[in-house]
Amino acid sequence: VKTAVGTELPMGVEKQGAEVKADWIRGIPPALQLHLKEKGLDPKDPSVVQEIYKGIFTRIMRIHDLDYYWLWTWEVWQAYDMTPTQINAVKQDIAMARKALEELGNPFQIAMAGWKIGSADNPAEFDDPKLLPYEAPIMGLWDEAESFEDLSRQRKKWAATWFEEDWGLGQLQLGIGRIWSDAHAALKKDCHGLIAKHWRTRILSPNAGAMRDLTWAYGTTSEPPKRTLPGRKNSWLRDYYQRWATTQFGPEVGPDAGAIFASLDRRGNNQPGGLPKVNFWDTDSETAGAAPAAIRPNEEESWDTAKKNYAFVEKLEALRPKIAGRGNRERFDYFLKTFQVMRLMGEFGVVRHQFELSMREGWYAKALAARTKMARLFEQMMRLHLEKVTNAGDLGEIISLEILNWHQLVVLKWDKQLERGLGKPIPESANPSPVYDGAPVIRVLGTETHINKGQALELTVIALGTGDTPPALKVRPLGRGAWQDVPVHHKARRVYSAVIPPQADDFEYYLESGDTKFPVTAGSVSPIYQTVVVAGDSR
Repeated sequence: VKTAVGTELPMGVEKQGAEVKADWIRGIPPALQLHLKEKGLDPKDPSVVQEIYKGIFTRIMRIHDLDYYWLWTWEVWQAYDMTPTQINAVKQDIAMARKALEELGNPFQIAMAGWKIGSADNPAEFDDPKLLPYEAPIMGLWDEAESFEDLSRQRKKWAATWFEEDWGLGQLQLGIGRIWSDAHAALKKDCHGLIAKHWRTRILSPNAGAMRDLTWAYGTTSEPPKRTLPGRKNSWLRDYYQRWATTQFGPEVGPDAGAIFASLDRRGNNQPGGLPKVNFWDTDSETAGAAPAAIRPNEEESWDTAKKNYAFVEKLEALRPKIAGRGNRERFDYFLKTFQVMRLMGEFGVVRHQFELSMREGWYAKALAARTKMARLFEQMMRLHLEKVTNAGDLGEIISLEILNWHQLVVLKWDKQLERGLGKPIPESANPSPVYDGAPVIRVLGTETHINKGQALELTVIALGTGDTPPALKVRPLGRGAWQDVPVHHKARRVYSAVIPPQADDFEYYLESGDTKFPVTAGSVSPIYQTVVVAGDSR
């Protein structure tokens, strides 16, 4: 595994330009600027900036391994012409970072990255080996390896692809057709790497699996791996989803489920028959600012007319009784509930439009009825989210719903006006209930499957609908021996923590509260527990 961290350019002074009204110190935090001035140092001084780079690199060397430190150009470089002085300021910063790294013996490699490579007029702006040696990669985020053909053949080139986009961080995004196009372009333009961009993890497993399927090179011990990619995008897409769904959900429903996923992906987001685009960027500056993952208001007449776009959810629901095995069912339910949440968001969007229209027209009794309907839909969304949550990315979707889609876009935006219009407080029945009434679940958030020898395993556990007693945690060597109890401690509400002491060898564990277990397969006739591999030395 290769790792990279980095900072935006320039660390020092960014010059005035189209989006920059005056020269300013871009990369040094204000608190550090003040600290430097107290020491008699000028944060605008290039020698001071170089020492800051050196300090960053020294700290990295002391606390963790690193392969690449990449220097990023600002996002607006993709849309605005940069002045020559702005470009030179970036080049000077790159030179300072390289010099600082050289003084430390080059413990890792400098790299460069940006939304688009180079400047607006010259994609090869930074392709000078005197500025960046050819072994220093240049990475760009834009689709289909845009402009990489303009770089030197000697340059190490990293193209990129999107697993997801920021507008839709509250819904599933299927995009393996786009990944296919990006991979083909990267190979055609002699790129050395393809990097995926994403925020979430499990929800994107179809996309992650597709990238592996596209980029894995196959060979034998006597032949080098062959860099080939599947041809015919749609036939590969259909075949991949069938294989993926069969692996995830079992052969009983895999082909049918895969066909549904393929159909949604092939037609694209917000296209007829494709995956609905229920999220968007809300740009209400008074309440949420510019925020992604807002539930889009839908101006269709009623939910009866809008819900036809979600017929695929019913098709998936019809497959569920055919699934064999608790593990297959849990994996299926994760995606089924994700789609069910999307359907509820679609209905929420219709009611949101009716609510906001009523507020603008002063129809306050209608607005209250719509707000009450929104509260009931919000409860259903939250229940499904909590039933399927498995990691921090899933929690992020819950937080976005709570903070953005209810607190900011309903409460902060409209409640004062609604109370004035009604002439009384908003009744409690028009608010979502804070009580969880879903199925009992136990989850370990972010399950680690590999730790170092001598390392304790820290668990964060959520237990919902299982009563007030913490779940029991059992541990034993992998596949043998007696189970040992490990204490589970209450942290807050239904959140618990536990620490499994360092184990001499690979081990397995499970949690239970009555009939509810984690993992769900721990309750099977032939139980499968959560396994952890112990390897290497402690560091």
